[in-house]
Amino acid sequence: MLVRAGRKARAWGGQRWLHASPPPLRLKSAKAMEAFGADMAAHVPHPSTVFLVGDLGCGKTCFARGFVRAWTKDPAMHVTSPTYLLMNTYENEAQRVLYHMDLYRLDSVSAIDAKAMGLDEAFDSCLNLIEWPDRLKNDLMPATRLEVHIAYATNTDERLVELKTYGDIWGDVQRWIQSKHE
Repeated sequence: MLVRAGRKARAWGGQRWLHASPPPLRLKSAKAMEAFGADMAAHVPHPSTVFLVGDLGCGKTCFARGFVRAWTKDPAMHVTSPTYLLMNTYENEAQRVLYHMDLYRLDSVSAIDAKAMGLDEAFDSCLNLIEWPDRLKNDLMPATRLEVHIAYATNTDERLVELKTYGDIWGDVQRWIQSKHE
């Protein structure tokens, strides 16, 4: 996503993204993070990949819980982090598949790991939420992706959220996030 003047370039995962206005969204609670994920689910295309980036306990799984519940249209669904399983699988009413992956326990994901996990197929045909995507080697990262960066704010319950888009499929998400700033 190209942005207007006043931008500052940063690097993450071997890629460059541009940071500019609007400022990060400020979410005031875990419940707000879950609601944010639920709201976003309606705007993310299938297939696509969403990276959830942030420190331990910052709200990545809260975001994923809201997203998965909205995407499956099951508000009571039990959604947990797949830290020990590496991947949880969900289906929606249209029989489309969403993978929620947590790569925290892996030092890095090699080509062999990616093949064993079926990442090529997942990236091509499914919706993917990936926690700790920095474990993926750069050559395994999908070129088209959405990054949801979550950071701690000075207030212990608040989080700051920024979105970074790569590729041309994110127009609906970009319009939606702009509306959050209006």
